[in-house]
Amino acid sequence: MTLKSKNFPGFLPLGGLLEANARRYPNRIALIKKEVFTYGQMEDAVKRIAFQLKKRGVRKGDKIGILAENGPFWILSFFAIEYVGGVCVPLDVRSGALELKGIMEHSETSFLFAQGKFLKSIEDFVRERMIGLILLDGEGSEHSIWSFLSQEPAYAVRESRSLEEPCIIFYTSGTTGAQKGVVLTHRNVVSNIDSLLRAVNVDENDRFFSLLPLSHAYELVAGNLVPIAACASIAYSSSLKPKEMLEEMVASKPTIILTVPLILEKLLKGIERRIREFSGVKRLIFQTCMRFPGLKGVVGRKIRESMGLERLRFFVSGGAHLPESVELGLRKFGIQVIQGYGLTEASPVVSLNPPERPRPGSCGIPLPDVQVMIIDKREDGIGEIVVKGQNVMKGYYKNEKATSEAILPDGSLLTGDVGYLDTDGYLYITGRKKSVIITRGGLTIYPEEIENALAQSPFIKDVLVIKKEKGHGEELHAIIVPEEESFRERTGHLSSPIEEASVVHEIIRGEIDRISKNLADYKRIRNFSIRSEDFPKTASGKIKRYLF
Repeated sequence: MTLKSKNFPGFLPLGGLLEANARRYPNRIALIKKEVFTYGQMEDAVKRIAFQLKKRGVRKGDKIGILAENGPFWILSFFAIEYVGGVCVPLDVRSGALELKGIMEHSETSFLFAQGKFLKSIEDFVRERMIGLILLDGEGSEHSIWSFLSQEPAYAVRESRSLEEPCIIFYTSGTTGAQKGVVLTHRNVVSNIDSLLRAVNVDENDRFFSLLPLSHAYELVAGNLVPIAACASIAYSSSLKPKEMLEEMVASKPTIILTVPLILEKLLKGIERRIREFSGVKRLIFQTCMRFPGLKGVVGRKIRESMGLERLRFFVSGGAHLPESVELGLRKFGIQVIQGYGLTEASPVVSLNPPERPRPGSCGIPLPDVQVMIIDKREDGIGEIVVKGQNVMKGYYKNEKATSEAILPDGSLLTGDVGYLDTDGYLYITGRKKSVIITRGGLTIYPEEIENALAQSPFIKDVLVIKKEKGHGEELHAIIVPEEESFRERTGHLSSPIEEASVVHEIIRGEIDRISKNLADYKRIRNFSIRSEDFPKTASGKIKRYLF
């Protein structure tokens, strides 16, 4: 049985979703940061900004960038773009100048919403290309969004849009280093919103806590457009520093939080650290309570309350593999995590664990109206994951070759991910097709499977598995970033750099041997090296394998 939000107005272009809900529920809270906007105030602001865009010559189909931190003004800018019939090009504030210039040039961005502090490195480029500019800060400037909102009201009429028209171009930087512009239509995005609202019940009583970059499809669509379509509210984090984020969570009391495994791992470690710091008597009481289901629930509730999570229904984890130990570890304290799977090219969510029957280690079941197939299966049922549905992208911008390689003639999407479906239809990801290792004996190894197993160790922060030549043969080699905090707790201190400390090598070797017992012999790590620096990663947090 699938659910449907009673507030979802149906298959409308994105601007129409906001317009419909603003007129039905104008006084409901929508966006919260320093400023608070109701749905009525949100639509009023969007129409004012849209008027200014039209006044400055923006036309239907123009590409308009947003370079800013998360918050209400990011979303107001986004909907203003949709109101004038433009195409949004989200820009990641963590990107370097070269990357930003490349995206704006390739996408033919003609207008830009930006915060002043992110403009410095590209100011000359913006001026030379005569890219129009609206500042999302800098009160007093005639180019500031604040000046538009303080003037006498002047409103734009929403442009008529077809569901088949493009609405967003997301630029993805993959683990192979290639960057492509993913073109999503209104139908692509709205179909994904509809599927998500049929998989998970969301309504006006829900409050999302937004902490991931809005320049990513996962956060923009699932973490912002879904709650707006359901008339829920969104509170924005102003910092990723644990102390400040915790204070904002406590204040906002969210019910749903979209996140990534790294943040959940830190959350679990933080809870466990606090418990270790209990006095002897307090720790004994805690351990006793955790043995009895009734008392265990009370302890969990107290922990959740201290973090502002007493109303939390669940975390949604995406973007990378979530270690099963983290999911089960948080569940001990009554914190539910549901893992999903998606990719930008699928607008973006493909599958999600049902909150009422999650299966740890899996990525859940396909969303309603999204088909998942496995092709080129091996004997064990593992093969490439193929997705079909209205959520599959229109294509890669100005890249017909890449589009034809990714989309089959029937409209199905080759994801490049490898995995399998169990007998109940739950999806499991085992790796990336491009990162597969073929041994000289013809055996297939997905390094992510080994990496995910090793990552269960509390002493391993991050790991990359590669194949290395050895004499006339070959071996699997692990490059490991140690979890310094775990080593300091175990040893008290480290007398030499972590990559040179003998105790680190001894413990890591022991962890590899312990975990490898559960792996086939040909998948076992024979050698390893210690890396003191974090791996270079893509914006979505995946290791850039092509650099190793």
